[in-house]
Amino acid sequence: MKSKILAVLLLLSILTNIYLIQVQPSSKDLLKMKDKINQLEITNSQMSKQIYRDNLSIKNYASQLDLYREKISYLEIKLNNTPTGLSGTAKLEALLL
Repeated sequence: MKSKILAVLLLLSILTNIYLIQVQPSSKDLLKMKDKINQLEITNSQMSKQIYRDNLSIKNYASQLDLYREKISYLEIKLNNTPTGLSGTAKLEALLL
């Protein structure tokens, strides 16, 4: 009984090995895969550079925004600290035809 089970397992193993040998990619397929990998690496490098540039731009915009916020805050404080507040006169002149 054990020898029959071992014989079946041996036969299955041999058939599996034959199948795996046949499904190996050809050299043409390997070249295509290598070309695709190279293209993907180039694309990845380009995207990494773009992300780096975008991050620098975002940091610059954030820095400018902080500067403008500081200026606005300074001007608001300066405006609110004037002793007389806002005052002035206006005159409207209309030309009648």
